[in-house]
Amino acid sequence: MLKAFTGQDTRAWTPLQLLAAAVRHKPLFAPGKEYSYSNTNYIALGLIAQKAAGKSLGELIQQKIIRPLGLKNTYLVTGFPAPDAARLAPGYEPDAARLAPLLPSYAPAGTSFAGPARGTWVNTTSINTSTEWAAGGIVSTAADWARFQSALLSGKLLLPAQLKEMETTVSEGPVTPNRYGLGLEKTVTPCGTVWGHDGQAPGYSSWDYTDSTGRRTASVFATTIFGLATPKAAAATQTLIDATVCTMLGKPVPATAATG
Repeated sequence: MLKAFTGQDTRAWTPLQLLAAAVRHKPLFAPGKEYSYSNTNYIALGLIAQKAAGKSLGELIQQKIIRPLGLKNTYLVTGFPAPDAARLAPGYEPDAARLAPLLPSYAPAGTSFAGPARGTWVNTTSINTSTEWAAGGIVSTAADWARFQSALLSGKLLLPAQLKEMETTVSEGPVTPNRYGLGLEKTVTPCGTVWGHDGQAPGYSSWDYTDSTGRRTASVFATTIFGLATPKAAAATQTLIDATVCTMLGKPVPATAATG
C-alpha cells in the first residue's frame, strides 16, 4: 500500500482491499484500551455509511454536506488523477535523495514519490489517491472548508447530541495536551483551545481550526507533507499555524510566531 500512496503503484485500491490489507496486521491493543489514530477506521466508517444509506459515499457527501452548505469547490475524489487536476494547486515532495533522511525508521529503504521532476522536487499533483477515500480523499478550498467547519461547530449540521458525541474526547498520549474525539481534535495552541483537524496526502497538508462556537475559523494549507519537512521548514510552518490561530482568536501573536 505504501507504493500506492507514493505513486509507485498505479492500480486503484478499493475500500474493501484497503481494509483487508489493514487487518492482516495484529491490533495494537484491545478495543477501548488505548488511543491510536488510524485511517483504516475512516475507510470502515465510509463503507458503513454507504451500506446504511444505500448510496455511494460521494453521493452522501454531496447530499448531506456540499449542497446544503453551498460549497462550490469541494468533492470526493473517486479516481486518479483527479478529474480537474489541472485546476489544483501543484503539490510537491522531495526527490529520493532529499527524502531519504526525512523518512521514519519504518519506511523501506529507497522509498520515493512518483511524478514529474522539478529540480530536487517531485510533482505529486496527479498521484494515486485511491488509498485515501473516506480517510482524506477530499478536494476543497480554504473558503469551503471554513464554511463546513463553522456549520459543524455551530450546530447547523448535526443534532446537539451528535455534536456532543463528536466532542467527547480521549487523550492522545503523554507527549501532547491535545485530545481526540470522533473526527474532531481538541487542539491546544499558544492562544487557546480550538477544534478541528489536520490532514496530509502526497503534496498537500492542511490545518483547519474553529473556536468552540463555530463563529471564527482559520485554515492553513501547504503544498507538501508536513511530516516530511526539514526541521527548519517544520518550525516555520508551526509558527505560521500558531500565528494564524492567534489572529483568528483575536489574541496577540506570540513573539516566536511574530519573528519566526
